[in-house]
Amino acid sequence: MLLPRIALRALFLRVISALGILIFTGPAALAEEKIDFEKQILPILDNACFKCHSARSKKPKGDVRLDDVAAIRAKTRTDNLIFPRKPEKSLLVKVISLPAGDEDLMPPADERKALSAEEVALIRTWISEGADFGHWKSATPRALPVAVEQEVINAADVAATARRIDQLIEAGLVRAGHQPNPPIAEDLWCRRVYLDLVGRIPTCDELLAFTRSSDPQKSGKLINALLASKGHVSTMFNYWCDTLRARDQLADRVRGDFYLHYIKESIRTNQPYDRWVRELLSPEGGLTQSPAVGYYLRDLGNRFASVDNTATIFLGTQIGCAQCHDHPYDEWSRRAYHQFAAWTSAISTSRQDATPMARLSEGEIDTVREKFEKQIARRTSSQRRLAENSLYLSTLDQLTRKLMRQRQNPDFAVRNGPQADGHLPSDYRYPDGQPNEAIEPAVLFGQAPPASGRRPADVFAAWLTAPENPRFALTIANRMWARMLGAPFSGTLESVRAPEESANPELTRYLTRVMVAVNFDLRQFQRIVANTRTYARQSGTLATPGASYDFPGPLLRRMSAEQVWDSLMALAVPNLDGKVSFDLPEPAEESDGPTDASSVEEMVRTEVQEQAREKLKQMRRHTPPPKPAPYAASPEFTAAQLVRASELPHPAPESHFLRVFGQSNREVADGGWRSGTVPQTLVMLNSTLFDVLVQRGTPLATAMTRDHSDSGRLHAVYLSILGRMPTLDEMRMISSTFNGTGNTEAIAHTLLGTRQFLFIQ
Repeated sequence: MLLPRIALRALFLRVISALGILIFTGPAALAEEKIDFEKQILPILDNACFKCHSARSKKPKGDVRLDDVAAIRAKTRTDNLIFPRKPEKSLLVKVISLPAGDEDLMPPADERKALSAEEVALIRTWISEGADFGHWKSATPRALPVAVEQEVINAADVAATARRIDQLIEAGLVRAGHQPNPPIAEDLWCRRVYLDLVGRIPTCDELLAFTRSSDPQKSGKLINALLASKGHVSTMFNYWCDTLRARDQLADRVRGDFYLHYIKESIRTNQPYDRWVRELLSPEGGLTQSPAVGYYLRDLGNRFASVDNTATIFLGTQIGCAQCHDHPYDEWSRRAYHQFAAWTSAISTSRQDATPMARLSEGEIDTVREKFEKQIARRTSSQRRLAENSLYLSTLDQLTRKLMRQRQNPDFAVRNGPQADGHLPSDYRYPDGQPNEAIEPAVLFGQAPPASGRRPADVFAAWLTAPENPRFALTIANRMWARMLGAPFSGTLESVRAPEESANPELTRYLTRVMVAVNFDLRQFQRIVANTRTYARQSGTLATPGASYDFPGPLLRRMSAEQVWDSLMALAVPNLDGKVSFDLPEPAEESDGPTDASSVEEMVRTEVQEQAREKLKQMRRHTPPPKPAPYAASPEFTAAQLVRASELPHPAPESHFLRVFGQSNREVADGGWRSGTVPQTLVMLNSTLFDVLVQRGTPLATAMTRDHSDSGRLHAVYLSILGRMPTLDEMRMISSTFNGTGNTEAIAHTLLGTRQFLFIQ
């Protein structure tokens, strides 16, 4: 039966409408939908890969885990396991795309779980789209440690907080089937705590005073004394200079002494870490009056370097790759990077005008020099003239150096602007933005506090350092723990893992909360750690390089370059820590100096006349010869060089002992290294520094000569250098090797080149 025309027309319209909807929502719309990892990719991996490449296997094949995002990204960093937007570079795509029968094909043929062509294509497309894991973190998420989250922490009760840390570590050891290490001998504990808290070995007298004390509270009292000492300021100053890349010359023609003094003073006054970081990230003013601006001046002309270092140092997050493209190993997109960088887009730098002194030309100085050289060449018998002639050129050289310093080190200032000026880069090619598009600042995680009319950098600093930002507290707790125990408890210093992804989530959460509970007082945090049973155990080692460490005791580690140098100085210089200086640098000269050649000449003549008069007075006055120094510096090491590493140039010259032993050149954060090298061995064998250590009056020489018996001198050498007495086997070996124990200087020289001296046991 035929339908009426009206009914046919209505049916036709409904069909066309339905087809239109299908066409509109069909292939074109589906093409815009990204592949869902958990719904489409995870089932494939679970079925075909997890048997051999997950936590289900005690030892995942090829050290490849596909059941955990953190493990995938870690393997991508080393082997390009899953390279976002680059399937052709991704190891996973390569091994699942091999022809049948290839021995490297994954899954292996004997597993009988070969992937279909559609599944391979789906994985390839997912990687091409950016390898987005969504909210998925792990196939086996760890249970949240609710008890630790709810505990009340009284950080003032050092003993109770330290005990709780030990309980969490020991519970983790039980889960891993491991045992805590035995306690360390008290003499070696004393050596360890000196190296960790003041950056040097104890002198023989300091060690004997501790071991001979019968006070049951002596360990805690020693920890408190060391944390309150100048030596602690010195070693922490070295640490933060390495981390912040602080140096004598921050950038081209930017002097760094005021910034260095600011860092040292912040440590000396024990300024809370969160307040200190806020000052670094949101400063304003000139370098001499507001030295915290040195943090931004360190990267003068390269703002994004500052952005990268801020994320790495204070948030334990590496985002640098996302400056130019979506991060291949992490979740950060290029847009997220530039929104994060926009917080400091209102920070600008300016150079103050040079003084008239700095504008003098070298030709004008040369004219004055020639005039003085002619005057010196004239014959004279006058004592006063002779005295003046001997001073003209040296005084002119001093003034010239002063002028050059001003020319090379103009003063700089930082302005903290009121309005962010963030933009996407001109080569931006992602669908979520346009080239040069203006963007608002955004944080990497969590919520930024309300701006309320504040400067963007102030808002950013407040967000980053807030106690509610767990990443900030976690990162600094991880840093301080690694300083004391030799290894971080979560990920690495540069790439911190979330608590649930760390080896001991309960410990990670608790230590993070301890840092907040001490109000970011780094001394108090280190005091708590030093009072734990774990810290007082014998050292352990990693099962394999890069493996996580469950802390049966501190990790055995080599001294840093600064610790080696400062330990040698402790053997060479009496009252070494008393020589740590906190003097404020002198500001640059203002415009009162000479402006032309004639004024330079007049200034030199005035200074020379004053010096000559004083010189003649001394010549006419009988003065006794100076008393000999208690120790004589070798030609290679002058008395001015025999100071702690914190008092030497930053960084030391490239050929200096410190650089040979791994001091950073301060170009990258935490750039110091601790590997052994042949040049280090040659330095320990051939340097004249050893001659300084055994000069009369040094702490080492004094300890060696206190007891004139061979055994007494030998014991003093061992206590001074290794922090312990020699064993019977060592006594026999020394007796046979050195024809007796009397050649203590040769024995001391030998011990300084041993691993036992160079390692923190």
